[in-house]
Amino acid sequence: MQTTLKLYTQDLSWLGQVFDEKFLASPLTEERLESFTETDKERLAENGVIKEDGTIEPEAYALLDVLAKPETVVDIILRRGPFQARQILYRNKQSLVSAVYEEDRVLLAMPPKTIRLMDLVEGYFGKSSVMGCNLSVQLDDVTAMVFLVLIDHYRRASFKAMAEEKEFLYTGAKQIDIQEGIDEIKENVQSLAYQLFLLRGGYPPISGTEVEESLQKCLALDLVSQQDGYYVPIGEAMLFAGSFLVLENFLSLVVGTQKDEELYRSHGLIIQAGPIDLIYMESTQEGILLECISSKEASSLLAEIIHLPADVI
Repeated sequence: MQTTLKLYTQDLSWLGQVFDEKFLASPLTEERLESFTETDKERLAENGVIKEDGTIEPEAYALLDVLAKPETVVDIILRRGPFQARQILYRNKQSLVSAVYEEDRVLLAMPPKTIRLMDLVEGYFGKSSVMGCNLSVQLDDVTAMVFLVLIDHYRRASFKAMAEEKEFLYTGAKQIDIQEGIDEIKENVQSLAYQLFLLRGGYPPISGTEVEESLQKCLALDLVSQQDGYYVPIGEAMLFAGSFLVLENFLSLVVGTQKDEELYRSHGLIIQAGPIDLIYMESTQEGILLECISSKEASSLLAEIIHLPADVI
């Protein structure tokens, strides 16, 4: 049986007072406690969340207990153009609760209807096992940025040729072009470099020496070639650049896990540019993972993160 609660965010602050222990990722903070009024309390009683004496009803308490002490929190955001769907999942050893926020309101459900989320993702991404390219590389943070700025340079040149109805022949980017792309990174959802910037939560300034060293690493990994000071993506990197001209769908996956009173966070992003063209970016302690995946693998990754049984996918 599913338990659902329709609350305001100030309700979470007031209800959370009953829990002596709250984990770091708990949404039951006292941030909006001052906004809670007697009218709110009466509403909670009318909706069956609390009893007349102010104590929490058992079913509501069981759900809120998961929010008080979540061992894992998964923040999932699906974006396509102006459309956005977001769901946050809170999990402990026994239970899973979903939260859908809309302005100052929140819909909570235990257990959540995560199958609907899977249907939505598969409806946008598809469920093919075919991949458009086989790029798979782990790069340090700076090299990943340098590489994606070069890829964006290739993509812009390709678009320019199409707009001018000319044959596309990529002549490459100089180191100064890449440096300028890094220094002048813009808020543009169509930029892979900007998506990486968001994934990492920003970048410190990158020097010319670091750009040069990163380009040498890309050469050693056979991601680019260099001639007369011009750098060009080659092999799977060039196939990747040519396949990801228009970025369509974005699936952001942020996972927070509490261990020994510390909150550990990982952030992954799936970008789709076509039915068989998907790239998975993940920020790890080792750097940045860039891996082309199939849409079926994207669904499997999401199911694994939210711990859905295999027969669902």
